[in-house]
This record gives sequence, C-alpha cells and structure tokens, in this order.
Amino acid sequence: MARQLIAREAKCRSCQETFSHPGIIDSSYGEVVLNSPDGNSYILASAFGQFPERVRSSLISAEPGRLWKVLAALADHGPSGPFTATMHCPHCHSVDLEYWNGGDLGTALVPEATYSEYEDLDDAELARQVALLA
Repeated sequence: MARQLIAREAKCRSCQETFSHPGIIDSSYGEVVLNSPDGNSYILASAFGQFPERVRSSLISAEPGRLWKVLAALADHGPSGPFTATMHCPHCHSVDLEYWNGGDLGTALVPEATYSEYEDLDDAELARQVALLA
C-alpha cells in the first residue's frame, strides 16, 4: 500500500543541488519517511501497528530515534538496498543538508514499510535481532 505525502524542497550543503523529497505534515504523529542511502527511494514507517509495537517492546532503551533506526534496518530493502532514518541527497548521497523543510512542491506517492523477513519471527528471535541492531 502507498500513501500520498507532500513533496518538499531540500538543498544539499555538499553539492548545492536542490531536490524534492516526501515529507510528513506536522500533525502526523508516529510516522517517519525512511530514505535509501542513494537518496532515490523512500518508504513510510509507522510506530503503530503490530510489528512496530513488537519491535518497540523489544528495545531495551527508549532513546529517541532508536525505534526508527531499527525499523529502517528491518524494513524490506528497496531497489537501492536497505533504508536509513537519515535523509540523503539523491545527487551526491551526502547527509549534510542545508535545509530539508523547504517549500511545498506538490505530492509524492510513498509505499508503506513492510518487514516480510522479520514479521513472522517469534518474540524471542525478534528481540535477539533487535538487540543486534540497537
């Protein structure tokens, strides 16, 4: 399934290129857009739902951002490989952005994250996998 999100302008500090990326409106709670390391693929991850709840209960620390890092690592890979919780420039792949919340550029259709390799694991094995990542 995919969701329609707003497209926002961002600018890379490294190469000075501007680009469009999907963004979440401020009123969205418990969702984040995950990015491929080459900056060309995106998925939408939610903190709610059966699998994210199981992951959250497996986390030893409630450190901010940790859930997103783990969900990104467990998500089914896109055409460019695994996802990260960090936005990357699609031109030079840098994470050093000058800004990322620029003007609205329309909309973007973003697939929701799936976890087919991990969602059928029992709780003990999922906790072991999460511990390796967290």
